[in-house]
Amino acid sequence: MKKYTQNIIWLCLVLLSVTACTKETSDQFVSYTNNPLNDTVWNSNGTNFYNIAKIIIPEVVKDNITDSFNSLVNNTITIGDSLEVAILANACIHANGAPITTNAKIKIDITLLKSKGDFIKYASPTTNINNLLEAGVYLNVKLSRDGQDIKLASNSAIKIKVKDIVTSTNMVFFSGTSIRFNNDTIFSWIPSFDGKVELWKSNTNTLLGYEFTTNKLGWIGSSYFSDSLLPKTRLNVVLPSNYTNKNTALFVVFKNKKTVVNLLNDPVTKTFFTYNIPVGTEATLVSLTKINANYYLGSKAIKVSNGDVLNVLPEKKTLEQIISYLNSL
Repeated sequence: MKKYTQNIIWLCLVLLSVTACTKETSDQFVSYTNNPLNDTVWNSNGTNFYNIAKIIIPEVVKDNITDSFNSLVNNTITIGDSLEVAILANACIHANGAPITTNAKIKIDITLLKSKGDFIKYASPTTNINNLLEAGVYLNVKLSRDGQDIKLASNSAIKIKVKDIVTSTNMVFFSGTSIRFNNDTIFSWIPSFDGKVELWKSNTNTLLGYEFTTNKLGWIGSSYFSDSLLPKTRLNVVLPSNYTNKNTALFVVFKNKKTVVNLLNDPVTKTFFTYNIPVGTEATLVSLTKINANYYLGSKAIKVSNGDVLNVLPEKKTLEQIISYLNSL
């Protein structure tokens, strides 16, 4: 009898260990007692997409380029071998419009986005509302003094040269802003007359990248509308039930274009979706989730066909693994 009991205990332990090793990618929802993983309720009022992405990819990921200059003289700031900023003397003014006459050391912070992974990390998809864009480079430019915002005088401009491996003569100047669309607050790029973008060439006429001239600070960039004669479709994606619009951001990353689209969400059908994806597009679906203190990454290669409803099964990853994956896109 004792041996029989020992065998039963041993069998139970084996079964328990097998269950514990099951991979966390099942599309069957599993309830965990007193755990945020139990939450399958969607936010019926939609999502501030920029905020949710910032929760998933926290501020520690930011690799801002920072320098300083004397605003009373002409400045050319060279940062590494890929970024050059020119600001004329007295171009900077206080936020209230008053000129800066003393204590003229100004701090400049630039966030530079050049890759598809960068666009995801900073919740800056390459879209004009629901129109697709082919991206060049995007920048977020901020001037400050002693923690207070500084702006540019109306008759002045800043010039920023950015190296990029691939350039296009189709690029035009865009500015970035958050807008309300459907139920969501999304980040969108808008064609703007607040600046211009040109090709940056060396003294020997070699193409180096892009040159921006603008009076506008904040988000600026180079893009063009990526139109297609192919029929377009709405893309619908379903994740396991505890991956909701409160904890998950989902993207379509085009394979052969510098185009990244963030998916909107439908709390009624509990699906993520986007419009105007050309049929036949080869792309990768990328989902990013943070539940409690844990991160989850989903990745699925697709070829878009009309009427697709796709599934993505995220896997638990470290933040470092997710960043490494995004850097590879």
